[in-house]
This record gives sequence, structure tokens and C-alpha cells, in this order.
Amino acid sequence: MPTCAYHPEDQAVTTCLDCLKPICPVCFRYLGGHDRCAPCAAKVLRARKVRSVFFTAAGMALVAVAAVVVFTTRNPFRYGAHSGRVDELRGRLESAPCDAAAAVELGDVLLQAGASHEVEPMAKAFAARCGRNAQLLWKVYGAAKQTGQWSRALAVATDLIEHDPTDKDYWWWPGIVHEQLGHHEAAISDYEQTLAIRPDLDAIPFNLADLYERLHRPCEALAVVEQYLSWHPEHRDVPRIRTRRERLQREGRCAETVHGEAAGR
Repeated sequence: MPTCAYHPEDQAVTTCLDCLKPICPVCFRYLGGHDRCAPCAAKVLRARKVRSVFFTAAGMALVAVAAVVVFTTRNPFRYGAHSGRVDELRGRLESAPCDAAAAVELGDVLLQAGASHEVEPMAKAFAARCGRNAQLLWKVYGAAKQTGQWSRALAVATDLIEHDPTDKDYWWWPGIVHEQLGHHEAAISDYEQTLAIRPDLDAIPFNLADLYERLHRPCEALAVVEQYLSWHPEHRDVPRIRTRRERLQREGRCAETVHGEAAGR
């Protein structure tokens, strides 16, 4: 056996598979089931690393492409548990484009599936084909609120009020949005109009009282609570309501005014 190609003073024990040079035990690398010298073994390892990086990048690219396909086409994952119902309702609208019940339910299902951004485009397409539908606008309002598009939610609520100013809900809907935006006076006006239409409501009075308190107007807040109790006297001894009345009376020193107004009624 000749001497090592890299260490002439040492006896070679084998030859490199790739370069065929004789190599001693110091230079010998057993790699991939074959004998290789150190430089050739290093080349093999570098080539393997390059292939690994390439295939990893290619794999990530394939995953990205698959994700685009999943989220831009109909598939069983896009709407989770609601996917089947979404496809069924869209099928109904394809065969009967003006099926208002299907459109309204589709709006509901999209909201439940977390696809609020798809509600308004669907509603606009329906309106273009079949005309205005108030119930479908309810879903557009809900989608706008869910996605924080407060100006759009106000626009929809305003449209609904213009078409039916006697519906109590259409007045407190913008009130909720105005309150969210910090437009306290506008919200108060909306809630008061709601109660002018339906004074016996059991939630909006407390929205209104909360706003009056926020504006440091305890007597007006107390008047709202007292009006609520005139419609729901069975709640007069509910602890949280009784405590609130007492606090408002104490803070505003308005017990006599409120009682006087109540007696006047």
C-alpha cells in the first residue's frame, strides 16, 4: 500500500472513493458507507446541506401555495364547522339569486364563522340583483361592528332609521356605536329616542343612566332609573338597583327633584 497523499510519512490504509488518493488513518473518513478523504468528505457534507436548504425552502413554498389555495377557494377548512352550511346556502343563491331567506341566513352563518368581511360584499351583490333588504342590512351592521368599522355601522343604522324611524332597535344601534366612539351626547340622544318609542325596555335605560353618570349628571341618571322602575316596579327592591338609587340621590342631592317629577306624573 503506498504512502498517504496528505501525509507522506504515514502508510496509507485505503483510497478515497471520490478522488482515489491513498489516505492514512488520520485522513480517513467513513461517510455514507464509503471511504473518503477529509476534503472529499467535507464536500459531500456541504452538498447535503445545500440540498437540505433547497428542499426546506421548496417545502415552505409549497405550503404557502397550498395556503393560498385553501383560503381563496371553497374548501372544508375555510369556515370550520360552518363550511357545509355556507356551501349549501351559496348553492341556494346560485339557483335562486333572490332567495332573501338564504341570503339573510348566509349573513348569520358568515358572522358565526368569523368571516365578517364577506358579509357586506355578499349583501351588496344581493341588493344589486334583487333590491334593498332590511334584514340583510342588519347583518351588514353586525359585521361592521364585529370588525370595528364604526363609521360603516353608523351609516347602515342611519339608513335603517331613514326607512323605518318607528323601529326602536334602529335608534339604539347607532347609540351603541356612538357610545363606543365616545360620542356621549349623540348616544344619549339615540337612547332617549329609543325609550320615547318603547319606554318599557329593560336594558337601554341603564345604558342611558351609565352615560349620564359618566358625564357627572347624577340627577338625570336617577330620573332614568326611576322611569324604568315605573314600568318595572317589581325590581324596586333589587339590591343593585336600590343601592344605585341611593348613591345617585346622595351624589346629586336630587331626591326631592326626582320625587317631585314622579309625583307630577
